[in-house]
Amino acid sequence: MEKRIGTFYGVSVGPGDPELMTLQAVRRLENCPVIAAPQTYNYFQRLQDRIVAFVSSHSQITAQKFQALMLKKDDMAADVGSVVYGEEAVSLGIIDQVGGLSDGLQCLYRQIEEAKGKRETS
Repeated sequence: MEKRIGTFYGVSVGPGDPELMTLQAVRRLENCPVIAAPQTYNYFQRLQDRIVAFVSSHSQITAQKFQALMLKKDDMAADVGSVVYGEEAVSLGIIDQVGGLSDGLQCLYRQIEEAKGKRETS
């Protein structure tokens, strides 16, 4: 994976009124893909908590183990990243097996038929 290095810009809004920002500050922010503010950090933390809760409740991995994997700094990507790959995800209990789209669809159809059978017998 190619490592990308970014730049962190600190921009002042003057005496606190966002309408008093300098043109230089506005131009700098216009070119940033992410603008970080305290509210942004809180939002990302809540989002991360929801992801951890969802994954741990729908798989065999513990919330603590998944959180540790998410926070591994050496495996971060600039845009979209994967915490683990294929067979490692199976061994950690995040997913049940590795497969392609056709495998996923076959599993889905099998689960639909099983659910139908359970409803008909009850």
